Amino acid sequence: MAKRKQLKGSAIYINEDLTNINQKVLMTIKRTLPENEAVWSWDGKIFQKSSKGVVRPIAYEEYKHWVGADWPKLINRFYSIK
Repeated sequence: MAKRKQLKGSAIYINEDLTNINQKVLMTIKRTLPENEAVWSWDGKIFQKSSKGVVRPIAYEEYKHWVGADWPKLINRFYSIK
């Protein structure tokens, strides 16, 4: 995983195996960001880089904002797994 940047520009991608909630948030943010910003996951956490180059983790408290109406469905699925 640490060397996955070496594959940038090739047709090969390595992605983390994220929880349903993290995957949904990551994909939602990717679809809404302008081209000059970035979002990625590392060690199960989601990070966002602004157009000014500021990198910040996406806090769990922000997830509801990103997934909107799907939030209750995702939470119920996440907590019903035993």
